[in-house]
Amino acid sequence: PYGDTRPNTLFAPGLFNVDLSLFKSFMIGETKRIELRGEAFNAFNSPHFSPPDNGITDSTVGQIFSTASDSREIQLVLKVSF
Repeated sequence: PYGDTRPNTLFAPGLFNVDLSLFKSFMIGETKRIELRGEAFNAFNSPHFSPPDNGITDSTVGQIFSTASDSREIQLVLKVSF
C-alpha cells in the first residue's frame, strides 16, 4: 500500500536502448585513408520515462509527466587520414 511507503520507493519503467554504428574504410594510394561512419543513438527511438511522482499526499502520486532522455540522434562522419 502506498500509505506507508518511504520516499523514492515507486519504481520507474525499465529502459530499452539500442545504439548502432557502421564503419567503412577506403585506402587511397599507400598513405591516405578515408573512413565513412554512420552512427544512430537510441536507434529505435524508444522513450525513457522519468520516475513517477512519489509525493504520497499529492493528487498526482504515481503519474509520469516527462521523459528522461533525448530522442533518436543520427550522425554521419567522413574522416580523411594522411
